[in-house]
This record gives sequence, structure tokens and C-alpha cells, in this order.
Amino acid sequence: MVIIAFITKLIASSGLLYGYYHFFLRNRRFHHYNRFYLLAASLVSLIIPLLNIPVNLFDINQQHPVLIRTLKVINANGWETPVTIYANQNQWAGWLTLQNAFFVLYTLGLATGLFVLLRSLAWIGAIKRKYPFEIIDRLKMYYTEEPGTPFSFFRSIFWDKKISLHEARGRQILRHEMFHVKENHSRDVLLMEIICCLAWFNPFYHLIKKEIKAIHEFLADEYAVSAADRYDYAELLVAQAIIQKKVRLANPFFHNQLKRRITMITNSSLIRHGGYLSRIMALPLLFLLISSFAVKLTRLPASIPGVRFNGRTPVVVIDPGHGGIFSGGVSSSGLQEKDINLKIAQKIKSLAAAYNVNVVLTRSTDGTVGNTTDLSQELLNRTELTNRAKPDLFLSIHVNLATDNEPHTGFEAYISGKDDDIKARQLASVLLGEIKTIYAVSETIRQRQEGVAVIDKKPYPAVLIECGFLNNPQDESFITSINNQEKIARKILDGIVKYCNAQQAGTTALFFESESDTLTAAAVSKLKVDDLSSVDEDLHTNIVTIHFKNGDIKYARAGEMRTFYAAHNIADTVPAGHRAAKAVKDSQPTFTKVEFEPDYPGGQAGWIKYLTGHLRYPDAAVKKNIQGTVLMEFIVNTDGTLSDVKALSGPEELKEASIRVIKQSGVWVPAKQNGKTVRAYKKQPITYKLS
Repeated sequence: MVIIAFITKLIASSGLLYGYYHFFLRNRRFHHYNRFYLLAASLVSLIIPLLNIPVNLFDINQQHPVLIRTLKVINANGWETPVTIYANQNQWAGWLTLQNAFFVLYTLGLATGLFVLLRSLAWIGAIKRKYPFEIIDRLKMYYTEEPGTPFSFFRSIFWDKKISLHEARGRQILRHEMFHVKENHSRDVLLMEIICCLAWFNPFYHLIKKEIKAIHEFLADEYAVSAADRYDYAELLVAQAIIQKKVRLANPFFHNQLKRRITMITNSSLIRHGGYLSRIMALPLLFLLISSFAVKLTRLPASIPGVRFNGRTPVVVIDPGHGGIFSGGVSSSGLQEKDINLKIAQKIKSLAAAYNVNVVLTRSTDGTVGNTTDLSQELLNRTELTNRAKPDLFLSIHVNLATDNEPHTGFEAYISGKDDDIKARQLASVLLGEIKTIYAVSETIRQRQEGVAVIDKKPYPAVLIECGFLNNPQDESFITSINNQEKIARKILDGIVKYCNAQQAGTTALFFESESDTLTAAAVSKLKVDDLSSVDEDLHTNIVTIHFKNGDIKYARAGEMRTFYAAHNIADTVPAGHRAAKAVKDSQPTFTKVEFEPDYPGGQAGWIKYLTGHLRYPDAAVKKNIQGTVLMEFIVNTDGTLSDVKALSGPEELKEASIRVIKQSGVWVPAKQNGKTVRAYKKQPITYKLS
């Protein structure tokens, strides 16, 4: 999808720039400006699709205008890109994809263009070796019998022996070619040839190349005719307009733009009106292109005035684990833990000012703290640096690495095993609560007796966050994405702010948006099950979040909600770690159209990779020579789990495998509607083909 977007922007931007030239600048007499414009248009249209200029427009908590919210519904019915599974897959089957077909096609086009370009260079080199030359005013003059001459290439002029330099005709042609050399026109031609090779699929670059060559001729003709009669010069062009061999990289005198050249030479009254205005109006077009293709609208971070902790702006030490010679874990692809730790920490640092949080990093480069080679001393240096900062909170960033053969996924939080710091536990719980809105987490807060020296026995809450598993391809794909690294950083900052505000107001307010949202025991007893959408309990704070069907969110204490369950004969059946009343969960509305579709960790690419990597063509279907498309439907719940996985259509022999693989896909990122996490349908076509 990124490549398609790049190609679309490339063709659109070059097309708009060339279109402006064609209608407002072409065949005007400001040739120097047109030459610069076309060269700039080629380079700018190449650069614009690569730019990603963030412009803050929306507050992150702001309700967007209806139009913008509507534009976000890009997948209204929950359809995913069809996935094709082939029977008898071998090592080549994975290459038989549309993406690889386009890659092969592009490579063939690139190779063809480079071959023609190199052949032209070789032909010019052969002429240089074949014929003698003399140096005239620092130029090399080759006297040849080759078709297509005279022409110039950089500081060489290839002359036709049949044309005498002593005649007026020969002197005019030489003057023409010398202007090409003086103005470095060969440089323009070579640049456009390279661009046309790289982006051979873009027709506008080929048109721009043709126009630049024409402008070169207009300029050289204008220079040559300044010392001769323009009509005699035009007559010379017509008289010599014979079939010539086209030289790809050269500036031949007898160019094929004959009619336009004669018109430009002989028509002294060629229209000039509006020339200045047409040149200036190219600037608004450039601004429009940059605004459309290079600017990325982003949301302003939530306005968080007055975040205080112990009467001052909170100081948070972020500790990127490992560094330098201590690389930490290493994935099968060669990704080193120390690099991911640093990138996430740096992103937190860069965003912290918007959250009124003062972040101090224990390391900001790939090196050990204190430049030591001793691990014990390095850990001590981290502790001493942290203590000098006098932080309110300490957070160490790591990435996990499973040491067994069991599947592991998601973020984890560790606190010191030396003591049970309730504040560290609360901070860890808040952080996991924020992160789980974007990716899977383990809500069990872990403690280690050894191996976490940076968080042991600290006078401030200290938590270690493991940002997924390096040997889990889904986790690795998620945490290596620049966009996801920003999401992780923002969620960590959200958690820090939420914790600080709650501690400032008193621990009873933890997780409460405001005291007015806290339900008393009497209010809980008056709740109606039919009005509820979901009930989520945090095991570490014993605080319950109640989602109402009308979109309201309230908070209550777990004990009071259990009394409510008992009074309404509701069984608390959801596994510990994320509890909800079954009757309430079953009554949640399920959306078929949402603003933000549920997403698989790792995005669309990760989802396709998962399906193609885990689905196998059923043997029974192969034996019966059965192929076809299975249309799958399932629900992504508010906690990211899947339910109601079923096959709507397709051969029976292919349904079971499809259902099983989707059920085993793990935890998803749930859908959102009007800023609320909601249940939503997804549909996935899976096509089975016999190879």
C-alpha cells in the first residue's frame, strides 16, 4: 500500500506540474525560466511523495467535524484484502503474489531503460575512440562520418566532415553546438534519462524530457541567430531536415522539433502577454502540491494544563535498557533490543513537553551509561544518574525475549520483588491499562527477586515495561513501526499523567475521570442491566469501569459491583485479569460500520502474513479437487478477543481450517466509535486455489 501511495503521488504531482507548463508556459519565449521550471518539476515531484510534514490540527480529545469523521470510515463493512492460499505450496509459491509481479515488471522496465542508456553512452565512447579530435577553446572537436552529426555531449562536439567550418552555414551550426556545451545542456539530458529510467512508468517524465530537449534547441537557435539572419537560419534548418539517426544523450543540430523551432525563430511577435503572471502562478501550484501530498495532518496532544505531582511538574526518568556493548535480546532478523528501547525512550522524551512532564533519559545514544564496560558499574551509574535527577517516577524500557518454545506476546510490567510498593503497582496498572488500548498486554503485574536492579528498593515508584517479544514476529512488526512507537510513547505519557493526577487528588480517585463519575453503593444498586454495555474490573485497584449503551462511562468499587451481580443473578464468568458480567457482555451492541476499524497487531501486512503463514490447504479438499472462496465473519470484542467466528459461504471442506486459524489469531486492537471502544464485525475472504 505504501508503494501504491508513492506511485500515485508521484504521477499526480508530476502530471499537475507538467499540465501547468503545457497550458501556461509552453511555446513562450522565456526559455531559461521554462528550462528551470521543468527540471525543478521533475525533482520536486520525486521529493514530494517522500515528505511527511506533520501539521497539528486537531486536539486529540476533540470531537471531529462530521466530514472528517466520515472520511475516516474507509472500510465500512469490515472487509479485508482477500487472501489466497495455494495447495502444494513450495519454496516458490510465496513469490507468486501480485506485489512480486509488479516488482518484476518494474525491474524489467528499469533494466531496459538502463540498457538503452548504457548503449548510447557506449556508442558515444566508440566514436571518441574511432575518430581523431582537436582542441578548440577547451572543447574537443571530433571530425566524423557518423549519421546524426553534428551533435554535442558535455565538452565534446562531434562534427560531420561534410560540413565546412569556413562557410556561413558551418559557422552557424558550430555556434549553435557551442551554446549547448556552454550551458551544460548535456547535464539536463542525462539527469532526465536517469529519472526516466527510475520512474519509467510515469509518462509525464518522458514528456518533460522531450520538452527540455526542445527548450535546449530554442535557446541554442536564439543564440545562433543573433549573429545571422533569422530567415536564412530557418532556411538552413529546412534544407537539412533529413532523416537523422537519433542520439539519445546528445544535442543534435537537426532536432525533430523542426516546426516549433522555425516558428520560434521567425515569429518575432510571438505572444508575450501574461508571461510574468503565468510564471508567478506556479508558486501557488507548488504550495497546493506540498499541502496535498507532503503534509500529514496530526492531532494536537491533549491539553493537560496543571499536571502536578507533590506540588511541582513531575520529573520522570526514562531508562532505555542496555546499550553499547550490552545489546540485550536479538531477534532472528538481527533486530537488537537496545535500539528499540532507545527509539521508544527518545520518542517519549520528544513528546513529553506537550504533556507537561519533565523527562530525563539515562542514555540518549547507543552507549553505556558512564562509558563503562562493566555491567555492574553500568547499572550503578544508571542508579546514580537517576538519584541526581530526584525523580517522582522511574520507568525502564525493555523488550522481552522468550526462552521456551511456548508462544508469547504482548507488553508486560515488572515491579521490584524486594518489596511490594503499592504505588509502583498502581503505576504499572495504569500504564498497562493505557497500552492495552493499542496492543495486547499481560495484566498480571510481575515481580522478580533478581535481574531488575534498576527498580529495586527505590524511594520513588519504579516500573519496568517489556514492550512485547522480539521472537514473536507480530510483536516485532508492531514495535518497529515508527507510527506505533509514537503510539506507545503517547500511551505511556497518558499513563504517567493519569497516575500523577490521581495521586495528587488522592488514591481513591485513581482511574476516575472526575469525582462526579464515581457511583455510590446506592447508585450501583439502582443500575439496570439493560442500560449497560460492558463492565471492566482492574484487579490491582479493585475499581470497575462501567460503560453504558448511551456512551456514558462511570466508575465504582468492585465489591459494590459484585453485590450488584449477586442481586441480578449474574455470574462472573470471565477469566481473572479482565472481568465482566456475562449478561452485560452479551448485551453489548455490535457495530457493522465504525470510524476506526478493529485492527490486527502489525496492521494489514501483519494480518496477511499471519494468514498465509498459518493456513494450510486441507488435504480432504485437495483429494476432492475442491477450490473456492470462504467468506469469514467474526466479531472483535472491546477487549480485543474474537467471538462468533463463522464461515458465511464457501465449500464445507475449506471452512473448518479457516475458522480454526482465525480463532487462534490472538488479541486484536478493538474498533472505536465516537472515541469509545466498541464491538465490531469483520469479514475476511479467503480464496483457496489448487496449484
